[in-house]
Amino acid sequence: MGGFTRPRDIRSSNWWPGGAYLLKNKVYELPDPSAYQPYTVYLLETRYPINHGVGRARAVEHVVGRCLHGSLPSVLRRYNSLGGAGSKYQKYLDDAEWPWIKTRPIRRTLWWKDDDRPEFWIKFHNGEIPLDNLQEEWAKYASTPKPEKVPGASEDDEALEEIDKPARKPTTASPQNFTPLPSIETVREQYLPTLESKPFFRPLLAITVSTRPIAGTLARLSRAHPRGLPFYASISNDDRKYGVSFGLRSRNMRLARMRSLSVEIMERLAGLKGGFIGLRFHPLDRGRGIDGEGLEDILPLEKRRVDVAVGEWYNESASDLELWEVDSARFKGSVFIRLMDDWGFVKDESGSIMPGQDRSSDDVGEVLDGDGEDDEEDGDDIDPSANLKGT
Repeated sequence: MGGFTRPRDIRSSNWWPGGAYLLKNKVYELPDPSAYQPYTVYLLETRYPINHGVGRARAVEHVVGRCLHGSLPSVLRRYNSLGGAGSKYQKYLDDAEWPWIKTRPIRRTLWWKDDDRPEFWIKFHNGEIPLDNLQEEWAKYASTPKPEKVPGASEDDEALEEIDKPARKPTTASPQNFTPLPSIETVREQYLPTLESKPFFRPLLAITVSTRPIAGTLARLSRAHPRGLPFYASISNDDRKYGVSFGLRSRNMRLARMRSLSVEIMERLAGLKGGFIGLRFHPLDRGRGIDGEGLEDILPLEKRRVDVAVGEWYNESASDLELWEVDSARFKGSVFIRLMDDWGFVKDESGSIMPGQDRSSDDVGEVLDGDGEDDEEDGDDIDPSANLKGT
């Protein structure tokens, strides 16, 4: 029996006494020793929204991948270069809404009526007005003049009354006033010099674990919700129409998912539910639980170590850092949480860049996905021999 709720068989049982592999005298090559060294799983976000064309909102894109520990800055330099990370990510650079490219303005909808008091509800949702005094405070606001600009509202909250204006009559554009779109070559000439000082792909989160198989599992499961539902599919079609909100919601869901998976990995490495059955830390290991291997003692500290780096560039980084510290408080000594800059360099408590991070290797990284609405494949591998341009 088995299926969706449980596996049809336990693969590790093939190596047990009397298992299928022993009965068939199967012989396998030893695992690659390079798999048993620390690897980093990273989550990147584009600096500017991507214009996907008609039918999709202009929103930032996210990338999940893994690389050798210490090589994340090298990997980011490949992303922020011409063709260094593959054709799909080069297209993100070419189709981005760079500040100097004229784009169609976002049309916002008026979400309150003339007799409403949006400043009151904004303060209420921000926690400035307690629920017990709601009626009393509302009476005060109703008796005061309505302000011209809503205090406390962000630029996204402000609505344009263009929606209430009569629609313009269609006009024929004059060829003399027509401005052609810039070519790809022109766009690249403009954005390539900026990548040296302002990276387009910036790290939101980087999690380092002790082996490549653990990192691969974390990266694979970070692509979707627990039951495999893509992140964009959990947002309704109407809510996807506004790119700013869609991008922020996608970011928050991804960060929460990766934090939840990381905490579960910490628990399993600490021995919860027997740990990871079949887990190896050396090519000669049979695997945790095989003939009772590794079940007698707790794993050494270096094998349970998890390093978390949070990007310092986004607004919610401080609150996310606190969430990580709360969730990992019970794993003191094996979990280290720090901040990192736009280029993936991790900083210590004093704000200085920690040494040994600009690792140069043939296996600098492996791209796993871009996770756009039309991304179904895992993506392209980074070509280590690619010629970097623009960095």
